Amino acid sequence: MMDHKPTGYLLKQIHDALEKKANNDLRSMDLTMSQLEVLLLLDEVRDKSLPLKELENRLGVSQPTAAGIVKRMELKGFVESRGEERDRRIKVIRLTPRGVKLSSSAKSNIGGVDDLMFEGLTQEELSVFHRILFHIRGNLEKDS
Repeated sequence: MMDHKPTGYLLKQIHDALEKKANNDLRSMDLTMSQLEVLLLLDEVRDKSLPLKELENRLGVSQPTAAGIVKRMELKGFVESRGEERDRRIKVIRLTPRGVKLSSSAKSNIGGVDDLMFEGLTQEELSVFHRILFHIRGNLEKDS
C-alpha cells in the first residue's frame, strides 16, 4: 500500500534528495549548488557576464549573498569581477575560461542526474510531468 504524504512534503523530499546528490557530485568539482547556478546563468548569456545586481535578481538572493558567492568563485578562478566601463560603481561578473569549462562539465553531470531521476518514464509521461510542474508553479506564483 502506498504511503499517502502531502504533495508538498514529497516535493520537499525530492528537492532535498536532489540537492544532496548534486552537492556530493559537485564537491569533486569544488562547487556548491549556488555557485553552479551562477555558472549556468553566466554561461547562457551572450558575453558570459552580468552586472552583480542582475545576478542577484536572477538568483533571487540579497546583495550580500550574491557578493559572497561571487567572492568565493573568484578565489577559485571561476569568475572575475570588474567595474563597468561607463560606470565603475556597477560591478560586472564575468565567467573565466576555467568557469566556461567547468560549466560544460556541470551540464553533463546535470543530464546524468535527470536520466537517473526519470528512469523508466516514457517521453509522454515526462512531457505531462513537466506541463503539470509548470502549471503548479504558475498557480503558486499568482499569489506572490
